[in-house]
Amino acid sequence: MQINKEVLLNSDSKIPVSTYFGSMTFDHKAMRAKLPKEEFTALQDTIKAGKKITAAIAGVVAHGMKEWAMEKGRISSLSRTQGKAVAGTGIQTFSG
Repeated sequence: MQINKEVLLNSDSKIPVSTYFGSMTFDHKAMRAKLPKEEFTALQDTIKAGKKITAAIAGVVAHGMKEWAMEKGRISSLSRTQGKAVAGTGIQTFSG
């Protein structure tokens, strides 16, 4: 059975799923672009070793992910102003 990899967006156009699937993912390429080299390397080493991420790295990753999401239009200006600090971690959460 062959899987149809096209999705009907409207009655006139078909766009292959592969053109947009995963396009809004904070993936390896996005991490490399948004994280400082030292933290990116530390994060990759942590993932490969299967260890828990440190609070320091988590804070840098959260900031990089927030910046990436803002560039993609995934965080509204309202949600950026409603951040709450997670005690003792340097991590800020966002709702909205």
